Formats: sequence, C-alpha cells, structure tokens
Amino acid sequence: MALYDQLIVLPSRRAAVLQFYDIWNASLKELTLATVIMINTDHLKEVDDKFGHDADDSVLKSWHTA
Repeated sequence: MALYDQLIVLPSRRAAVLQFYDIWNASLKELTLATVIMINTDHLKEVDDKFGHDADDSVLKSWHTA
C-alpha cells in the first residue's frame, strides 16, 4: 500500500497509522505521554463539489502544514 497520496503528495491514512504506532510504542517504552490530534474531513466533499478538486487539495495541504 502507498504511504503517500500521489495527487496531493501528502502522507496517506496508512502512513498516519504507522506513525501513530511508532509514537505509541515509544511512549510506552519511555513511560511518557503522547498526544494525537485527528481532523474530521467528512465534509470535505462539499468543498470539492462546490469549488473543485484544486480547492479541496488546497484545504488538505493547509491542514497538513498547520
């Protein structure tokens, strides 16, 4: 499975899950806390339908760099 979305050149969901497990395991090993932030993109299709693919790609990229 791909670890990057070829269209927007961002990590895929699979890459995020793998990174989560790495952080989780390091947290357990080092007895430290870990924080995970998730963004719900359920309504991103509405942006795509109204403004087009370039707009939703731009939104995803802006979330990635935030």
